[in-house]
Amino acid sequence: MTITITKLYNLLSEKLGRDTAENLTEYIEAKIEKELNLQSVNLATKSDISDLQSGLKAEIAKAKFDMVKWGVSLFVVTVLLIVGCISNSSYSFPLISSIFSLSPRFWTY
Repeated sequence: MTITITKLYNLLSEKLGRDTAENLTEYIEAKIEKELNLQSVNLATKSDISDLQSGLKAEIAKAKFDMVKWGVSLFVVTVLLIVGCISNSSYSFPLISSIFSLSPRFWTY
C-alpha cells in the first residue's frame, strides 16, 4: 500500500488536527529529502566512472610494461649465463660442453 504526503496529511488532520498534521508531514518531507540528499552523495556519475576507468587503464598499461621489461631482462640475463657457461664449460657444466663438442653430424637431421 502506497500513501502520498497528501493522503497522510488528510488522515492525520482528521485524527490530530490540521496544525499537528501539517507539522508532522513537513517533518516527514524534510526527513525524506535529507535522506535522499545523503544517499545521492554516494552515487557515482558517468564522469566519475570514466575517470576511474582511465586511471585503471593507465595502471594496467604500466604494469604490462613492467612485466615485459622484467621478462626481457631475465631473458637477456639467462642467455648471457648460458653463453658464459658454454664458453667456460670445463669449470661449471661438463655436460653442456660434451653436447657441444659432439660431431656436427649429430646436429644434422
